[in-house]
This record gives sequence, C-alpha cells and structure tokens, in this order.
Amino acid sequence: MAVNALMVWIAIHDLRFHRIPNLALLGLIIASRITPHYEANVVQGCLTLLVGLLIYRPLRIGAGDIKLAAVLALFYIPANFLVSYWRLVACIALILAIIHLIIHRSMKGEIALAPALCAAILLS
Repeated sequence: MAVNALMVWIAIHDLRFHRIPNLALLGLIIASRITPHYEANVVQGCLTLLVGLLIYRPLRIGAGDIKLAAVLALFYIPANFLVSYWRLVACIALILAIIHLIIHRSMKGEIALAPALCAAILLS
C-alpha cells in the first residue's frame, strides 16, 4: 500500500515539477526491502540503468526518469513481465505525449515520464 502511494506521489510530483526527488527513490528502495515479496533482480536493474545511460543524452530523457526506471526494474518488475511492462510504458507515454501536444500545441518542452513508469506497475 505504501509503495503504491509513493508511486502515485512520484508521478504527480513529476507532472507538476518535472522532478523526481532522490528521497522518493530511496523511499521505494526502503519499501522494497521492508515488503517481503519484492526480490531484487540485479541484472535487470543494471541493464535498465545501462540502457538509460546510453539514451540519456540522445533522447533527452531526464536523469530522474532513468533512476526511477532502474529502481523499478531492480525491485518491482518481475522478469517475466519486463517486455509487457515496457510495452505498457510506451503506450502510456504516447498518451502523455498526445496530451502534451494538445495542451501546448507543440512537442517542445518536457514530458513527464514518471507517470508512465509508475502507472505501468500500478496497472499490472
């Protein structure tokens, strides 16, 4: 329950301020260690971080989004759900991009990805 509330808070905070606080990520890590059914998948977390670092500059993805994706991959995404998770993230991110385009009439500016990253977990 606390994990879900924290993910919702992160998503809303990113929508409003385009920032993901490191303390919120630390909260997710601590919550994963307290809750017994979350096991760390180190390979999955490291690969997500590596891919994130490779696409950081070319795609102009925020560092907070990459750190959040790595924490989620490390603790909250089961290995058998990884491909489905990223498909769901892409669909939700597309919806967010369309909403951004409608509101701003341009693709310029920042698009918050934390809502897509967190919603994909919360919807599964």
